Amino acid sequence: MKYYSKENIKRFIEMLPDRRVGKRGPNPLPKETLVKAFLLWLRTGCSWREVPHSATVRRYFFECQRRGILFKNIPLAKNGKSRLNKVVIDATNIDTYKGSPMSRYSGKYHNYCIKLTLIITEQGHIVDFNLSMGSYHDSKIFDFMLKNMPKFPYEILADKGFENYERRRTLKKSGCQLRIEQKNYKKNKKRGPRFLFTKAHKDTRTSIERYFAYIKSFKALRYLRFRKISTLKLAVLSSILFVFVLSL
Repeated sequence: MKYYSKENIKRFIEMLPDRRVGKRGPNPLPKETLVKAFLLWLRTGCSWREVPHSATVRRYFFECQRRGILFKNIPLAKNGKSRLNKVVIDATNIDTYKGSPMSRYSGKYHNYCIKLTLIITEQGHIVDFNLSMGSYHDSKIFDFMLKNMPKFPYEILADKGFENYERRRTLKKSGCQLRIEQKNYKKNKKRGPRFLFTKAHKDTRTSIERYFAYIKSFKALRYLRFRKISTLKLAVLSSILFVFVLSL
């Protein structure tokens, strides 16, 4: 596949640190071999035992995660100097077994899952992301992520599950317009003219689904069988980082 071309793998390799060469013993494995073995684990969802050089690959990437190298290489678009023009927020579920860490029953998806929430710009750059239990409501996660923003963007495109009139008024006072398609049912409490949500807004909002499709193309994230939160974060951070490499 073109996603795993030599150019994309080379860009991914450049973001990772070099391995230290010891004074004795054989030379360490090259990074290209480690990255290809790690992508095999992500792409197929196999166990670590089936990965070539599994012990070295696990040790190397868990050390990268412990140092925060994977997180630092994800260029988040949020900064305090200028406001973003338009961002999109949405959440998706990652299916897990009942005993998995952070796994809770979701009333929205009707299964045991972990919820991944993303905020991206209209150009496709990641603004922020959040991993939470499947039982957490989208509105609570949205409020938590808004607190971490130094400046609110001018427009936020969201799904119907993020609707909250008090939040909409609070954001409007700060110069931020929340664009959400209104729910069409008779008992809708909204009176007067509807909020503006055109077809162009809808097309921009659905662009985040491509990110979720890329992330879920890794079979290791379609159904999580991990028993440690560190392994879960390693899989999610590395997949987001590799999706960023694809967008370059």
